[in-house]
Amino acid sequence: MVDAATRNEGRLKQITYFDMLRLNKAFPRYYWKGLKKNHLDFRNVEDIIRNFFRFESPLSTDGIEEYMRNAMTANDFKSLDADLFIIATRLNPIPGTYKDVFCKKDFHNAEFEAQYRSDVKISDAVAASCAVPGILAPRTVRTNSHSIDFIDGETRKTLSTHVARDAGADLIFVSHTYVPYTFKEEIGSLKKYGMYTVATQAVYILVSQKIENAKLIYGAKRDAVNSVKRFIKESKMPKNMARKLMKGLLKDLRYNPDLVQITTCPSDPEFFMKPHFSPDKDCAKRIIEHGYEQGLKDLSGYRFEL
Repeated sequence: MVDAATRNEGRLKQITYFDMLRLNKAFPRYYWKGLKKNHLDFRNVEDIIRNFFRFESPLSTDGIEEYMRNAMTANDFKSLDADLFIIATRLNPIPGTYKDVFCKKDFHNAEFEAQYRSDVKISDAVAASCAVPGILAPRTVRTNSHSIDFIDGETRKTLSTHVARDAGADLIFVSHTYVPYTFKEEIGSLKKYGMYTVATQAVYILVSQKIENAKLIYGAKRDAVNSVKRFIKESKMPKNMARKLMKGLLKDLRYNPDLVQITTCPSDPEFFMKPHFSPDKDCAKRIIEHGYEQGLKDLSGYRFEL
């Protein structure tokens, strides 16, 4: 990844702004359709704003789809040796399904309201997963049965670790950059850096809180399991009864005691101030190396046996 991002070596060519930000060809058509189907109303300020933005983004993920299609030697999930999972959120969810996980297998995870499916090309799945609301238009993907509109994969549930659990992983790396800025004297208040920086901070605070809540829930499950284990030991419960109790508890909590999650993310204020949505070689190299170095630090506290 570093070589592809910095030296144009390997099969991956350097991605450009043209790849990431392609014009949305359907923009004029959908705009006029929206005007025809909706009565314009200007009774208050909210009506004015809503009608002014009565169109989807003029940018699309067409370039991302084309980039991925040209970069890969195979564009079908079932043709891959490795397991690959790409997540997209449905713009128009149906009961029991809020997001789709594109992969080799087909099944439904009712707990997380996720449909696993293999009937979509890899390049289309990536384009759907990258459709960030407000920046890139929703991506329409044709499946074996019908067309579905998708937006950013993490809109529904941030850091979908359940996908790794469904795949049988016992060690999960969670790598992200959703770390809010913490005050530093030499940088000062974000207020002076403008609307974009303030909005970014607001999103990071929101997303980081969702991540922390997930950690708290996982920790609460672990503490509950450990409390029951202590009770079993102190009460000298018969082994067959203890095994039955623990089996039922783990099933009800949906808790895997062998699972280890390592959250890898940059945390310095300087990193927050750098552009994260840029094809610049130095920017890409910094993000990749930062995650790699942090991952090594996180791993240093664990011992692994072959």
